Order: sequence, then C-alpha cells, then structure tokens
Amino acid sequence: MTLAFVENGAITRYPCFVADVQAAFPNTSFRLPLEGQDLSEFGVVTVLPTEQPVFDEANNRIEEGTPEYSQSDWRQVWNVVPLSAEELQSKSDEQAAVVRRNRDAKLAASDWTVLVDSPLTEEKQTEWKTYRQALRDISSGEGFPYTVAWPSEPS
Repeated sequence: MTLAFVENGAITRYPCFVADVQAAFPNTSFRLPLEGQDLSEFGVVTVLPTEQPVFDEANNRIEEGTPEYSQSDWRQVWNVVPLSAEELQSKSDEQAAVVRRNRDAKLAASDWTVLVDSPLTEEKQTEWKTYRQALRDISSGEGFPYTVAWPSEPS
C-alpha cells in the first residue's frame, strides 16, 4: 500500500509509507495495518496502483508521476519519457555487446572446424570458414544490433 500526503487537494509528498505517517504524527497511535483506514483527517490518502502503459522500450522509458485524483480515488500515474541521445547510445552499446558475446561463443564453438588437424573434408572446412566469416560480419549487418540475421551453421 502506498500513501501520499495531500494538502488543499494536491499531493505534497509521495510516496509515503507507514513510518512516514507515524513520524509526521508522533503523538498519535495508529491502528496497524493502515490499509483500508480513512486517514483523510491527517491529510493522508491511499494511492491506488494502475497498470503501466504499453510503450516502445527501444526509444522510451517509463517513470512514475505524481498521483492524480480520478473517480473518487487517488491513482498512480505513469509518464512515458523519450530516451536521451546518451541513453539511446548506451542501450545500443549494451545490445551490441550481447550480440557480440553470442557471436564470439558461436565462433569459439566452431574453432575446431578450421584447425589443421580437423577431421572435416576441405569442402566442409570451406563451408565452416564461410559460416565463421558471416559471424564476424554480423556487426556490419543492416539493423545491427537490434536486428541480427544469424547465419545457418553448416551440418
């Protein structure tokens, strides 16, 4: 349960918890739990949770706003905020690192195919070399790092 202090119909402090209410009114004994009690005489209201909106996570983030009074209740508010250029670059860098780690793992798992003493035929080694080069070229593909066309591993 999340609480808020309200004065003159406006939120003055949010979020607040039981300890905050007790600290604001040290000479008052509150019956616990506070949930379901009318604390309006103390300027304390319950803020009802709301679902977060659906948003484009690639370009935005969500943050909690100041609760609003709606339909006889105070309700949680969510704001969709565009990512800054720095946040977008950081997100892209993180995604690129994930893709490169996956690529590196696939390369490491196929190292044996190109060793001098590999049991593969020359034709199969050529297939594996082509596959491995395609893995190395992943980062130059269109849409990288969010859209990756992984090459098919030779059989």
